[in-house]
Amino acid sequence: MMSLLSKKIWIDIEEPKTGIMFNPLLKKFQKEGAELLITARDYDSTFQILDDLHVKYQKVGKHGGEKLEDKLKTYIDRLSKLYPYVIKFAPDYFVTFSSVEGTRISYGLNIPSIGYNDEPRNVPVCKQIFPYLDHVITPMCVPEEWYIHLHANPEQLIRYNGIDEIAWLSEYEPNP
Repeated sequence: MMSLLSKKIWIDIEEPKTGIMFNPLLKKFQKEGAELLITARDYDSTFQILDDLHVKYQKVGKHGGEKLEDKLKTYIDRLSKLYPYVIKFAPDYFVTFSSVEGTRISYGLNIPSIGYNDEPRNVPVCKQIFPYLDHVITPMCVPEEWYIHLHANPEQLIRYNGIDEIAWLSEYEPNP
């Protein structure tokens, strides 16, 4: 197993589920001595969840809404806001669930990247990230062909026997 001591890892969190699911991973990275840059997009309850979990993060950009033109505008805006953070931090690795902007930046700066995808239902996002991620972690219960159809390289898929709910609910305690 690779040592994370003194490694710089950038994690971009774009949705509430990712904040919950990645929290145990963030703790593991920190425990093993990695330095983290955590960026997050304003979408639904993402910021609130990260605040509730006491995650230190940078607020960068927002969700683009329903219209394609609005999505494009917020994509351009978020790229330009993320870029200085990433350049200054100079990460060794990029980790994401589905960050289109993060994937584009990591590809453009040649930062090794790993993504996670439990169900490739958001076709436009998957088509934009799969070809540019170095590795994509996927559950075996989702057919590999679904990922390949969306431009994932089969040699870059890391398959596991399980479902993502185990990871993202392992430490979650609802606060009614």
